[in-house]
Amino acid sequence: MAQGFKPLKRNVPEISKKKKKSNTSSPKVGKRIAPKRHAALQEVAQKKRDTAQSTGRIEQEMAGRAAKGPLSIMRKVADQADKTAKPKP
Repeated sequence: MAQGFKPLKRNVPEISKKKKKSNTSSPKVGKRIAPKRHAALQEVAQKKRDTAQSTGRIEQEMAGRAAKGPLSIMRKVADQADKTAKPKP
């Protein structure tokens, strides 16, 4: 027998390591945020909500003024606000 002779390997379909890991994956956990970072993110979200509310109020006020007066820029918004507003009984 010749030295260094190795029989040919059969092509056996092997499952890669990635596939093995994905089959046994752990349950997904939400994004973890450090405590100080979490507080900062809450502050940013609150500020964003406050800004959106104040901007909405300002736009509604300007739309109301446009419906009554010469502010022609906001007339379309005023017309939409009148349509969406509930009539007073």
